[in-house]
Amino acid sequence: FAQQAQDWPRVAQIAENLGLVVQEMGDHQEAAGYFAVSLKINRDLGNWANAAKAQRNIAYNLFQLSTTSEGGIDPDALSASLDHYFRSLEDVGKYRPP
Repeated sequence: FAQQAQDWPRVAQIAENLGLVVQEMGDHQEAAGYFAVSLKINRDLGNWANAAKAQRNIAYNLFQLSTTSEGGIDPDALSASLDHYFRSLEDVGKYRPP
């Protein structure tokens, strides 16, 4: 409904909430996908505070995916996680006063 009404802030919030739900269920890949939707919408809206939060949530879920079932580390997932953490810092800088 919110998407049909083009209430994009609400769509972004719904995507974030869905991400949190599936994150709690342990599906970090799907959670990262929902947070990516929220991130895109918030960036398009110029809502940098929420964009930073979505970016951080993506990073967290990618970090969770970086540990393999054998206890090893997936370097690609770990690198992607770090990249999103640093992007989150950039987004924080866009809304935080100097």
